[in-house]
Amino acid sequence: MENFAAIVGRQLRVLVGMLGPVPVTGAASAVTGLRDDDVVAVIASTSTAIRELEALRVVATGVAAQRSTREAGQGGLAQKRGHRSAVTLIQDLTGTTRTQAGKAARLGQALLEAAPADTSPETEEGGPGGGNDTASIPPAPWHACLGEAFTAGRITVDQQSAIRRGLGEPP
Repeated sequence: MENFAAIVGRQLRVLVGMLGPVPVTGAASAVTGLRDDDVVAVIASTSTAIRELEALRVVATGVAAQRSTREAGQGGLAQKRGHRSAVTLIQDLTGTTRTQAGKAARLGQALLEAAPADTSPETEEGGPGGGNDTASIPPAPWHACLGEAFTAGRITVDQQSAIRRGLGEPP
């Protein structure tokens, strides 16, 4: 799987190749002068880059939320920066609404919860954990497929939130 930096870098090279080094304030005139196919390419390239960067921002938001819990007290990430919670920190950093910041924080935490933990040491038998012992791998949480759909760009933060809220927690 290709990393986000390669994907975003490629999309930025495409955009600079079509538009040149224009400031955003000059983008309107630069895009107006493009052929139809190039206008579509600008939309596609920016959308791809935005999806990749949004997924990274959501993961970082989840980490910030984990590090800003009540248990962390005044030593929490958000609290050390003068915020009561991770949501207000994210809201301040991103300029989004409190609702959007909360959705991103919850999704980020869900992505971290579903991420495979590799805490075992490397061994000579072929990698982490000493072989092919899949019995020790905990099952993925029920909502892992929603995180995968988000990071693959198939659903948005809002869609993931609505689906998860609509399904609720399983009994």
